[in-house]
Amino acid sequence: MQVYCEGRRSYNRSFRIDIHVVKSETSRNTVITKAKLKPGTEFKVYVTAFTAKGEGATSDAVIVNTPSTGK
Repeated sequence: MQVYCEGRRSYNRSFRIDIHVVKSETSRNTVITKAKLKPGTEFKVYVTAFTAKGEGATSDAVIVNTPSTGK
């Protein structure tokens, strides 16, 4: 399974953060640590599965917003 998080900020078009996690074992969930997620960012999150034949189609994306730090 592969998990993709594409982070963008609408007020800063040059900002981009992409997180890619690969899990080699069968898993029903994957945890991406808070330290990797930037505050005040909108993330598009989706997953793919892979087999010996390669990577499959992507899942439907979910939009997740991380709160700003307020600083």
